[in-house]
Amino acid sequence: SRLKNYIKPSIIFEYCYNDKTTYQDYIDVLSAHKSAIRELKFDDCMYDYEEMISEIYSNPFSRNKKHQAELRRLDEKFSMIITERFE
Repeated sequence: SRLKNYIKPSIIFEYCYNDKTTYQDYIDVLSAHKSAIRELKFDDCMYDYEEMISEIYSNPFSRNKKHQAELRRLDEKFSMIITERFE
C-alpha cells in the first residue's frame, strides 16, 4: 500500500470531508490506513506477530514482558495519528 511509506511518528494524517463524502468513503480510507499499519508492524516485529497479539489480547494479565515491550515499540514506531476536517 502507498500509505506505508508515510506512516511515521512525525506524520499526522488529516482526513478531509465535504458534503459528497460518504460513510463508506471514511471506512475505506480508515481500513486502508489500519491495514498499512498492521502490515508494517507484522514485517517489523521481532516475534511471530499473530502469536504475540493473540497471547496479549487473550490474556490481559499476561506477564510476558518481552511481548508487551515489543507491542509498545511497534505502536510507537507505527502510530496512527489522525485529525479530521470538514471542508
